[in-house]
Amino acid sequence: MNEFDQFVKHKLKAKYYIRVDFLGWINFPDHWVLRTTTKRRVFKRTKKYHVSEVLNSYLGLLGHGNIYKIRDKLLNMYYNKLYILKAL
Repeated sequence: MNEFDQFVKHKLKAKYYIRVDFLGWINFPDHWVLRTTTKRRVFKRTKKYHVSEVLNSYLGLLGHGNIYKIRDKLLNMYYNKLYILKAL
């Protein structure tokens, strides 16, 4: 068991527990999954505030997980919109 499991089992004395939802991620013993609400928020805010600071902030968050498809979709959406705005 990892340190988190040891803490929950021995210090908190929990017999049954579900992996925690922490900082936009659902944590499992062997991997992390981005919450659906976090994923929706990323795309919604990137569309609403089309500035590089927002994109870089979310890319920093997404860099902590194995989420290549989401990152590629986000970058394609951002640069396609940027290309269209420059063409106008």
